[in-house]
Amino acid sequence: MRERMLRSPEQEAAVKQQEIEMIPLGRRGVPNDIARSVIHLLDPANDWITGQVIGVDGGPVFVSGSDPYEIAVLKR
Repeated sequence: MRERMLRSPEQEAAVKQQEIEMIPLGRRGVPNDIARSVIHLLDPANDWITGQVIGVDGGPVFVSGSDPYEIAVLKR
């Protein structure tokens, strides 16, 4: 590994803060956020939901109209 590819703890904290600022809900997701979505889909009352990709991301797509993660991958 090249030294310049490594982040210091301060740099890592700055990157995490930038990610959080992109999320309208103001925090990173936790496993329980995903679990609640899965439980919602497993409820028989929601059996008409089929073949959908449901973004559980805290809202950046809703705000920007495009997926910031896809944009980041396309820029590589």
